[in-house]
Amino acid sequence: MDVNTAILTRRSIRKFVPFEIDEKLLKTILTAGFHAPTAGNKRPVHFIVIKNREILKILSKAKQEAEMINNAELAIIVCGGKSIPKPKEVMSGSPNVDVDHLTLGVPIIWKMGSNGGITGPNYWQKKWMDYNKFMVKMIVVDLDGTLLKDDKTISERTKSALIQCREKNIKVVYATARGGSVEKIAPSQLFDGRIVMGGAIIHVGGSVVYSSLIPYTVARPLLISCNKRGLKTASENSGIHYSNFDVSKEWSYITNFEVVDFSQHNIDAEKIYALVTNTEDVKFIQSNLPQDLHMVVARDGMAMIMNKEATKSKAVAKLAKDWGINQSEIVAFGDDINDIDMLTYVGIGVAMGNAVNEVKDIADEICLSNEEDGIVEWILKKGIIK
Repeated sequence: MDVNTAILTRRSIRKFVPFEIDEKLLKTILTAGFHAPTAGNKRPVHFIVIKNREILKILSKAKQEAEMINNAELAIIVCGGKSIPKPKEVMSGSPNVDVDHLTLGVPIIWKMGSNGGITGPNYWQKKWMDYNKFMVKMIVVDLDGTLLKDDKTISERTKSALIQCREKNIKVVYATARGGSVEKIAPSQLFDGRIVMGGAIIHVGGSVVYSSLIPYTVARPLLISCNKRGLKTASENSGIHYSNFDVSKEWSYITNFEVVDFSQHNIDAEKIYALVTNTEDVKFIQSNLPQDLHMVVARDGMAMIMNKEATKSKAVAKLAKDWGINQSEIVAFGDDINDIDMLTYVGIGVAMGNAVNEVKDIADEICLSNEEDGIVEWILKKGIIK
């Protein structure tokens, strides 16, 4: 069908006959949309294709005029980036899609929002969460500055919320850079999974289901170099800090440490850490870092070094795969630099109100601070529990 005939013979559709739209046909329609003209030829348009019947059902109830979406083969949502100044710009892809589907003989609904424009983003976000609250299957929380209050305790209100989530069959996991000190502050019975050492070790119940260590032959040269520079340094394994300083003077609650000669140290490391005071210290460690390791520097001046395979995001992905949970069904909370990879990986990454700016910048949402039970408030706001 030529374009002119398609336009002259078009009609509005309110019901649909079965019509399978394969990937090739869908790509053709979307490509037409992407080539629509925009101001300055910026083309700041994004399309979300929805095929999931449950989501289509939710969208069909969002507005009275959208009820026919429930019977459609799929829905195409036109989205615009934060930099788009006017709603009209977002809809620029619609005419091209409209004409293209007609020439291809594909039945389609094209819905605009209230006042001839786009329904406000907060409206659709709420409708999405009405659906998504039933689809959150895993909640992952950092500990320090996130789940824990400043006095290193978990509020009774937060404990109650975690228990309610688990009663709704939502997996609750913590992901922390801590090691052996965790059990004293975050009892294991509150969690389905425990990620420690920044992702190097995963516990489920009483079992270690994943580990990614640093061989001592790789760790030893780095430990020696840090020691020569005068940095307070330690290698952790099985809850013991093998260090060149009295760890208890830095953290009074840590008593399980041994001051050792790094040149003779022959125990693999779950994590290496060094206390840094300036950027030159960080650059020094980076210059001596073996290629199989990576480093994250927290806001408290602790440089944490792990195996490249030991990250919070990879640990979360491992648990999700084992439990049959999709990436989009995971919510994570964090406050510091070493949470960024996790927050960007999951479906919804939430920064605490007390988070560093780098974390807030990449987060999907920001909740209240750890002192204000931010995690609980967010969960309640989204209707995940009552």
